[in-house]
Amino acid sequence: MKRTREQKDSYWEYVVKMTIIMRDLLIGNKKLEEMRFGEEAMGHNAITGGFQGQRQWTDFLPNGDFSEAMLNSFFDWNGIRASFIFATYSCVHA
Repeated sequence: MKRTREQKDSYWEYVVKMTIIMRDLLIGNKKLEEMRFGEEAMGHNAITGGFQGQRQWTDFLPNGDFSEAMLNSFFDWNGIRASFIFATYSCVHA
């Protein structure tokens, strides 16, 4: 199935936002405190994270491949940093 340019742009925007949210969940984001989300701004002090993917999610929404690549990398939009361990997990029901 071919996607239109608009669909591709929409998916790109979605996965970039998804990546930022995942990162914020792991380590927090001071901007959330400015928005009066004090508890969320602290993050979870996590060293690892996961994304439930495959059929449960990706049949209807973009997958987590970009997010995983960015989070597992030593580099992001803020420059060099320690990488996070971040992976897709899948629950298979028989």
